[in-house]
Amino acid sequence: KLFKRKIVYHFHNKGVYTRQNKLFDNLLYKFVFKNTQVILLSKYLYTDVQKYIPENLVHYCSNGILDKQRGQKEKKRKPEILFLSNLFKTKGILILLEACKILVNKGLDFHCTVVGRWGDITEQQFHSKLKEESLFTYVSHLTEENDIVKDKIMSKSDIFVHPTYNDCFPLVLLEAMRNFLPIISTLEGGIPDIVEDGKTGFLVPQKNPRLLAEKIETLIKNPELRYKMSLAGRAKYEKEFTIDKFEGRLVGILTKIIT
Repeated sequence: KLFKRKIVYHFHNKGVYTRQNKLFDNLLYKFVFKNTQVILLSKYLYTDVQKYIPENLVHYCSNGILDKQRGQKEKKRKPEILFLSNLFKTKGILILLEACKILVNKGLDFHCTVVGRWGDITEQQFHSKLKEESLFTYVSHLTEENDIVKDKIMSKSDIFVHPTYNDCFPLVLLEAMRNFLPIISTLEGGIPDIVEDGKTGFLVPQKNPRLLAEKIETLIKNPELRYKMSLAGRAKYEKEFTIDKFEGRLVGILTKIIT
């Protein structure tokens, strides 16, 4: 600011709005954002900075990830559901377990693999929940080791579930699309830019295990729909979310700003 350089903030998270009503933070935000421009991951995240930046000074640049060779799908006796995230309540893991209980009560045959390190949900709490809901034969947990292990697990899965209620632009959803997985997620952050409801997967309200279970049941019972959505998701990834697409968007935005 002192040397009157053009300043661009490239946000990969959110949270400005959570402190905008505090006196000191509000004054600091006004100074920091004055005469600047902002790059956000999604138009759905604009409300986070709306108080300080007019939308004509905001640019949207969704993330991208490197492509990888597709793993071979295995023929399985039962559909495999995958949850891949560190185990925090806000990622919706407890909501997923409640949905799994509903599916079990309906007599559906499936398996759910939960992959992630322990967060504010401890190993003891997780296994207590499995015991409470009688889910030990339906749900198992793995601690993610590396990208190779993660890709192998994705290649063995049929449905990717991410019932989060605090997220921005989850890269794990791009990874799922890259690996030909239909996605069930929530109306949170920039997720509606990633998942096309009814085409590449389903979007459900947050903290609603009943509706989550309904969508999982739909995909469990319809392998053809799973396949159709998996192809649509992969096509969307190739069109919008490769690393080349991301770099092209970012270069285009910065070029526009400096010219």
